[in-house]
Amino acid sequence: MDSLIARTRQVSRISVWIAGAFMIATVFMIGAEIILRKLGSGLISGASEVGGYMLAICTVWAFSFTLLSGSNIRFDILYVRCGPRTRAVMDLLALVTMGIFIYTVTFHGYAVLATSIGFDTRSTSGLSVPMWIPQSIWFAGLGFLCWTILILTVRVTVALWRREFDTVAQLAGTETVTEEAEREARALAGGGQ
Repeated sequence: MDSLIARTRQVSRISVWIAGAFMIATVFMIGAEIILRKLGSGLISGASEVGGYMLAICTVWAFSFTLLSGSNIRFDILYVRCGPRTRAVMDLLALVTMGIFIYTVTFHGYAVLATSIGFDTRSTSGLSVPMWIPQSIWFAGLGFLCWTILILTVRVTVALWRREFDTVAQLAGTETVTEEAEREARALAGGGQ
């Protein structure tokens, strides 16, 4: 199971770098369109439409990386006051509720994609993009996020059953503000030597 998580982590790291590159390229494309429009040229059009697709696609592909790196935001006012066992249960509960939400979004996302494929839906802009193309990439990102949540939930459940609370915290927990500050202080102290 840990090897599956490691491979998923690798795929998520690659996907977030690709998503970042596409976002940077999109920014340059939108900037070029704005500059060319100001100069009276219409050489590039549809950058805002492509930007919308890229935002949706890149965001969903970055979610798995965010989850695996523990960078997701949580309100930890109660979390920091709990013991390791309660934190582990809360981490599992967070994964399960996130899974329910994401599986629901993915289910409905599939319905949107199937409709676009069935009716050969195209964007109403001058680009006339077949909607199944961006929606397929977006849906694949949702599917990958579902996979990530599933394997994390199974692994965290096993760790909780075995009372491996440190493993649960490492896989599904987030750093508290105090832990993050201590880590940053150690990094600064180590970098200053």
